Amino acid sequence: MMFLNLKLKNMLLTPQQDISEHIVQALTYQPNLSLPELQKQIEPKYKKTLTPQGWYKALKKLLQNGVIIKQKMIYSLNTSWVADALRWSQTLKQNYIEPCKTAVIKLPNREKEKITYRFSSLLALNSFWAHALVYIGAQYPKNNTVYGYNPHFWFYLAHDAIEAQYNRSMGQMNAKTYLIIGSQTFLDTWNERFFPNHVRHWCSPKSLYPDETHYLNYVAGFFLDIKIDQKMAEYLHQLYANTKSLQDINQLALIDLFQKKAPCTLSISKNQRRGEAFKRKIMRHF
Repeated sequence: MMFLNLKLKNMLLTPQQDISEHIVQALTYQPNLSLPELQKQIEPKYKKTLTPQGWYKALKKLLQNGVIIKQKMIYSLNTSWVADALRWSQTLKQNYIEPCKTAVIKLPNREKEKITYRFSSLLALNSFWAHALVYIGAQYPKNNTVYGYNPHFWFYLAHDAIEAQYNRSMGQMNAKTYLIIGSQTFLDTWNERFFPNHVRHWCSPKSLYPDETHYLNYVAGFFLDIKIDQKMAEYLHQLYANTKSLQDINQLALIDLFQKKAPCTLSISKNQRRGEAFKRKIMRHF
């Protein structure tokens, strides 16, 4: 259980995986692999050059910790470790995904009550935003369709791992999304390739709302109003208006943009009247 606690809980499923995590992931999808087969699967994804000694060191550590087994030069996950992982994942499911008594985040209880969360950057906001939508969707599985409006869709540019993880989570709950993006710029339409089938979307030729600082969601009776910094909204507007191809993007400047200090808020209100009006406005386009 030690390796499970140290590695699986803290590191597995994160974007920057070490070689041990890649080995576990490969064996999860395909048991009974030799070292050459593991190398063939992992090396294209692993950005660092690994020596033979590095491979054997990682495999030895996994063997010593009871994560994998080795039979005649063939590796598989240790069934005992798998059972521990399944018990841990079931505990996660009970505490975070299934309707539970202990609130992971505070939601408003009364009609028109509003709770506001504050963040220092777009990246910090985006992580919590995804968490909030998945949490609400999991607590209200019979009413977890998400209706949304974004002036621009910058999430894959800023936080592709979080966005992909969010879409997988919503897909596993069979939660549909109806999303309108308030622009048809190159970058807004470029994002369309990443949307899974459960996300229906439309890039509008013009904004539905004049204020581009507000991003809106409605799900399960909760209205989410996400407000970003005015200067950040103006910068994003200029970035999207001036970008005609991916070659126009300065990657380092883009990383700095999304990490820079830019106060933003996420407000959750229990406001069915406002939410249903917003839902009707979105669904007119589908």
